[in-house]
Amino acid sequence: MSSYQPSHPNGTSLARFAFGDGEVRIDRSDGAPVGFFNARQPNLRFLLGEAEAWHYAPMRWGKGFLIANGCGRRWDHPEFLQFDKQGVTCRFAVNEHLLLSVRRETTGLTWRETYTLHNHASSPLVLGSLGVSTPFRDIYPSAREALTACCHAHIWTGGAHSWVWALPMSGGDPGLGLALTEGELWAYSIESRHQWTGSNVRGHIFLHLTDHCRSPLAFGGQPEITLAAHESMTWAWELGWYRDFSSFESDALRPPMRSARLATEVDNPLVLELAPTAVIDRRATAVALREREGLVSLKSDVPGVHHVDFAEARGRSRAAILVHQPLQRLVESRIHYILSHQVGTAAGADDEHAGAFLPVDSRNGLPIVAAGWMDWSDGRERIAMPILLQTARRLGWAEAAAVDEATAKFGDFARRHLLRPDGTLRDSSREQTPNRLYNYPWLAEFFLNEYDLRGCERDLRHSARILHEYYARGGAKFLAFLEPAERLVNTLRRAGLFDEAELLVNRILFHAETFVSLGQDLPGHEVRYEQSMVAPLVLLLQMAGRLARTDQFRSSIDERLRWLQAFEGDQPHARLRHIAIRHWDGFWFGIRRQWGDVFPHYWSVLSAAAYAGQARDLIARGENLDEAGRLRRRAEAIFLANLASFYPNGAATCAFVFPSCVDGQPAHADDPMANDQDWALVWFLRYLDVLRPLRIPEVREAAVP
Repeated sequence: MSSYQPSHPNGTSLARFAFGDGEVRIDRSDGAPVGFFNARQPNLRFLLGEAEAWHYAPMRWGKGFLIANGCGRRWDHPEFLQFDKQGVTCRFAVNEHLLLSVRRETTGLTWRETYTLHNHASSPLVLGSLGVSTPFRDIYPSAREALTACCHAHIWTGGAHSWVWALPMSGGDPGLGLALTEGELWAYSIESRHQWTGSNVRGHIFLHLTDHCRSPLAFGGQPEITLAAHESMTWAWELGWYRDFSSFESDALRPPMRSARLATEVDNPLVLELAPTAVIDRRATAVALREREGLVSLKSDVPGVHHVDFAEARGRSRAAILVHQPLQRLVESRIHYILSHQVGTAAGADDEHAGAFLPVDSRNGLPIVAAGWMDWSDGRERIAMPILLQTARRLGWAEAAAVDEATAKFGDFARRHLLRPDGTLRDSSREQTPNRLYNYPWLAEFFLNEYDLRGCERDLRHSARILHEYYARGGAKFLAFLEPAERLVNTLRRAGLFDEAELLVNRILFHAETFVSLGQDLPGHEVRYEQSMVAPLVLLLQMAGRLARTDQFRSSIDERLRWLQAFEGDQPHARLRHIAIRHWDGFWFGIRRQWGDVFPHYWSVLSAAAYAGQARDLIARGENLDEAGRLRRRAEAIFLANLASFYPNGAATCAFVFPSCVDGQPAHADDPMANDQDWALVWFLRYLDVLRPLRIPEVREAAVP
């Protein structure tokens, strides 16, 4: 049944149609859904609305664009519009030859939408791109509003098996699931992403039948669709409310393949389980195959992402696995590349700057010298490189003399240019600003590692002073990545510096208690709300509980783990599964300066650390070992996915911008800059002790006999 509500901001009435225990509201002026609502989440808006100044009527749900025979058109206002008791029918004259009919209706439990495109021309039309707007409200107005009124949109455009899972950012229920029921989706693109909308919005999401003419190789290859004269093509999807993704998958999705893992070493088999209706397309699969009784064993000696295609009666589908080098070999090649290309001496720096570590254009090995762009500086995130060298040396994975020389030179550089006498830190050797709190734990860890390796008390005191200065500058109201703090406390105690250690413990406990008291009102950081606020918060609470030997933070940790897991989807793609949504650092850190979803983003390993840390604590207490195992496997998937950012020759990418296009610019490619991605390896190596029961770094799966 429909009803009418004359309160839309543009003065038109809204038609309301119930489905399940929620409803859709449709603007009667253009037939477009403007909101999906559910009484169990009364404050949550699943779609962008008039409150977002950059969201206009032509970007509403179900509107879109196509490029046919090289000519682009958008559809916006229907030439025919008719409401009835079940829904609405719209017809759009896309151009002089193409008519698009759209039927939207309630089935009672779901909301069904059917799109039919008809070619009235007497000759065929080649569809190079066709995208439909699905403007999910995936934005960060503030932490509280994000957690109460916004959703994460987890997208999978894998052919006939395609879906979107719109999950409340709190991790609560219900979520809104969109399941493709007819046709194939092969890409998604993003619009409205640029410096004016900034880092706090994901943009407008468009689902594509193809994006071939703009980004032909995206997502493993885009089809070119030919619509014959007087021929029609149809695609359809249904939306419903589901308690969690498992319910959505079991009730609405029919995946052609399942696999516990999507990453494996070179020459190491990975086993997939096929649905009874699915067969693997050997012609489209560039990996060795063996099949038996619904199981497929894949193997390749070529590192990288490999797409695997499936065929069913309903159409073609695709998944993607990652084949990677053994972890030790990858780290060793990365260190060789850093020492050859990314230290100041390789850039021809003067003696004062010879110890710096720099980003590099991996296309040609050219070091990048920042000119006022601090995300390319010789400080900040570049500290990952000397820490990686130290960590690998401790494992015996690097040549000691070369590492010691490089880290000693960086220590001199850091004392000369980054560390001020008062303990504050500069952003770089060229900038004097001491206000970026993220930098403090990173340099504190470098000096702590130097103390562990060389035993010089000066380095230990540098490390402690930097962390105390972090707190003196307001760090208790900020979520920097405080991984070295607990180790520093224990090191200070072993060195007999008990007062210094207890002062740091008290500051950490106050820090944790402060953020527990804030609840959902997390203060904005460089982004108002993001995964790299929630994961460090979980890690902080875990550390505080261990240092205080108390259970007082357990319930707070559990709630924030739900927030953290909500950032992650469960797509059958190694770059996506369990990888947190992050969509701005391609612009800030990459040489192409491109906005848009980055998958995997290396700071997704903060989530892996939080899961591995929780697993470690559960095991230490002898509690809920099944949950500990699940968390370790989730952590493993995230750490391994990030190996996609590293190449066999030791070069790397700071960002793989995942959509087919962003504001019309082709994407789905590595940014050429090797910049800040080494944190992914640093954090992976930190948690090897937790992950070794999973046989990391050499995961071995039984091949299909």
